[in-house]
Amino acid sequence: MELGERRTFIIVAILVIVGVALVFILQRGAGLGGILGSREAPMGGSLGIPSADEPLTEGRGVGAAAPGSARSIRAFDLTAAMTGFEPDKIVVEEGDTVTLYLTAEAEGFDITIPALGLHQTAVVGEERIMQFQAGVAGTYPFMCVDTCPGGRKLEGLLLIKKVGE
Repeated sequence: MELGERRTFIIVAILVIVGVALVFILQRGAGLGGILGSREAPMGGSLGIPSADEPLTEGRGVGAAAPGSARSIRAFDLTAAMTGFEPDKIVVEEGDTVTLYLTAEAEGFDITIPALGLHQTAVVGEERIMQFQAGVAGTYPFMCVDTCPGGRKLEGLLLIKKVGE
């Protein structure tokens, strides 16, 4: 093999590997936005921007992320029961640090927020924690996918509002 052919072969091989890696990343739902820090809605993303008059969900606690900061740290108890998630709707603002304290009422369960690439499981008698930064304003479904109480598919919504609306 000549030097020119060898270089061409190496370049093509590298391009194929990069292409396969990109397909894998995109199929997992991370999208390039999650990798490159884009402000666009994540892959699988938002179902629309929540109404400005949608009240923020009261939870376990709220505090300023830093003195003088408009961003907040918000904590919520999220329970999976035979009847569904409680609460089944959580409203926060862009930039908030959100902590969900997950508990299972009767059976174990899992929770997935596909657009944010988050997944956690909980078993009866244990509290599990899921923490994330609320990104782009929008409506993001969360659901039980693999381990659901009574075999039911539980669903809920995470609403991320623009700051100050």
